[in-house]
Amino acid sequence: YNLIYTYASGPWTISPYLQYTSVPSNPAIGISKSASTLGEALLASYSFDGNWKLAGRVEYISDSGNAAGAPNLLYGKGSNAWSLTLTPTYQWNTYFVRPEVSYVSASSTTPGSALGPIGKSTTQTRVMLETGVLF
Repeated sequence: YNLIYTYASGPWTISPYLQYTSVPSNPAIGISKSASTLGEALLASYSFDGNWKLAGRVEYISDSGNAAGAPNLLYGKGSNAWSLTLTPTYQWNTYFVRPEVSYVSASSTTPGSALGPIGKSTTQTRVMLETGVLF
């Protein structure tokens, strides 16, 4: 479930949201206990002109399922994480390019289910470049 609100005024767009997910128990597929996640975020963007926009978001999510038999919904049963992301965008006509940098920090993780190449790190910086055509 998502509860989202969007406020726009001039060059600003601000969108806070709450997200709730629930996975019920289902012994037939090996889930003997239910689990859920609760997430919250604040997204904001500022349009400098017709070509440049700067967007950012801060997010937090937690996994309630720490009982034996509950599914792993995040970085291990009962884990939580927060992230901070910045995304500038340049658009020319229908073409755009969007670099992104994000920092993630997780806690109460399970080794092997966390971040990094072997799933033991609790922090990670992510960089991405997206480009495309809008139609």
